[in-house]
Amino acid sequence: MLILFLTFQNPDTTYRDPARVCLQAYEDANRTVDKNRWLGAGALAPLIGSPLGGVVAVALSYFITPSIPLYALEKLPSDYTPIYSACYNTRARILQVKYTTLGCALGSILPPLLYLPFIRY
Repeated sequence: MLILFLTFQNPDTTYRDPARVCLQAYEDANRTVDKNRWLGAGALAPLIGSPLGGVVAVALSYFITPSIPLYALEKLPSDYTPIYSACYNTRARILQVKYTTLGCALGSILPPLLYLPFIRY
């Protein structure tokens, strides 16, 4: 009975375990990273420059540091802030590179496909 009382006294136990903090950071990154922006940046990169434009876009998407949402840091105890930051940055960079690469692939494949109807054999 005492355990149930103590559990219901402090219902927000999300940020007590480092693994849960990291999982919360991954979920926040999945929710807050603008996937359309990275997909669009990747799709425009091969069109703007040479084929090297896609490589530069993917490299930039890796090196651009994502911004951590402040509402998540406000709820966190100060001991867990570095764990949350590291996990959030890792997941956000993975998403940025993934969607930029996908955009580069689409940006490289779609323009030639659009010209196919105009080619006469």
